[in-house]
Amino acid sequence: MLIPWLILLKILQQLLYNVYLWQLKEYRRDRFFEHIQRTQGNFLKAYLHLTLLAPISPQKLPRPTLKAVVVLFLSFFLNIVIFFQGNLLWLLIALLATPVVFFLALLITFPIEWTIRQFVYHLASQKVKSLQTNGLTVIGITGSYGKTSTKAFMFQLLSSQFPTLMTEKSINTPLGISLAILKNLDSSHRFFIVEMGAYRRGEIAEIGRIIHPDIGVITGIGSQHLALFGSQNDIIKAKSELLQSLPKKGLAIINKDSAHQTEIPRDKNLEIVYYRKDEERALLQEVEIPTFLRTNIIPGLIISRRFKISETKLAVAASRLKIPERTMKTFIGHNKATIIDDSFTANEDGFMAALEHLSSLSQQKKIVVMTCLIELGDRSGEIHSRIGKVLRRNSVTALVTSEDFFKEIKAGASGSDEIRLVKNPDEAIKMLRDLISEDAVVLIEGRVPQKIIDFLKNK
Repeated sequence: MLIPWLILLKILQQLLYNVYLWQLKEYRRDRFFEHIQRTQGNFLKAYLHLTLLAPISPQKLPRPTLKAVVVLFLSFFLNIVIFFQGNLLWLLIALLATPVVFFLALLITFPIEWTIRQFVYHLASQKVKSLQTNGLTVIGITGSYGKTSTKAFMFQLLSSQFPTLMTEKSINTPLGISLAILKNLDSSHRFFIVEMGAYRRGEIAEIGRIIHPDIGVITGIGSQHLALFGSQNDIIKAKSELLQSLPKKGLAIINKDSAHQTEIPRDKNLEIVYYRKDEERALLQEVEIPTFLRTNIIPGLIISRRFKISETKLAVAASRLKIPERTMKTFIGHNKATIIDDSFTANEDGFMAALEHLSSLSQQKKIVVMTCLIELGDRSGEIHSRIGKVLRRNSVTALVTSEDFFKEIKAGASGSDEIRLVKNPDEAIKMLRDLISEDAVVLIEGRVPQKIIDFLKNK
């Protein structure tokens, strides 16, 4: 009699892991299946990973959100219906059917969720329109990289004179933005700065219909999420949807250093202003921010001047700029080593810029703790090979905590022994104890395990 109840517990554990994975990928089928295909390879291995071999770990439990609870309860109920059919065969079916049953639960809840979302989007859109008639200016920011830091710098500059609201952290989806509007935006705000993210064409346009941007900023176009967009051309078209959302005579600000900026469709009814990394040197030379990040300050300066913030006030505000959390944050950590936390970065351009910055530092021992980049499609191998070449050229020791494209990194580094795969956080910490000294600098790139970050931060 004990076996059926053990099977029931195993079903619950499998469902919890499935909820965790779907939640991690924002309940998006495209992101979920890309992750499974990339990490597991074939169907049988993937299915076993979601069922009998589902990891048991406190770090792989879902956050207790309303959606997670509802879908978990519904899928568990459906599994119990199968479970109590009464014989061993049905018990095994229930055990092996958890991914299918969970997906069915998502499909059942989708119409209700979609209806609620559309209602929330409508309320947010109407609120923005109403506030714009009273003087609110909405600024949309999109791009393959640099969105969050551009938003943060712009917020600090505009806030030096005007009441300004920005979407918090990396909130950049239609629902997250809509909820921020309904909760935080009010008539006291003069500016509203919105980070706009996308994985497919049409998603920037959807956000545009909610926020009705007056000004649009494209920070740069790269290969991020290429696996989901399908092609580089689709990425360009998706980011260009921001410009199509602007009103007639609206202001578009575009990074001219971006490799694909010439392919962005231009609208003759828009005012287009370009910016480059070598601009504003006089104003920014004393700013205590890594050189490659200073480019992301420039859109904020352009808009600030448009709205008559004085050069004196801008100079003071620029001198006080702070970098967003987990973006090239530098501190002294374990064994008095210099630690650079860039764990928010998840794109090729930001990663390469951070490695270039690392190579310019004076410390003798340079170490990177990193994960592989994801959702790069058929360019994944090429990009990770190039990362390996840069690591070897700059004599950097790399601890790679994910296996996805480790072979390509290793091959790019010509098989260097300084490129090491370390999937176990405890093993990585043991290696770091031996590597780190006062003359070392450690760069954290990507979503490495929190346990490693906590160790590095501990003096």
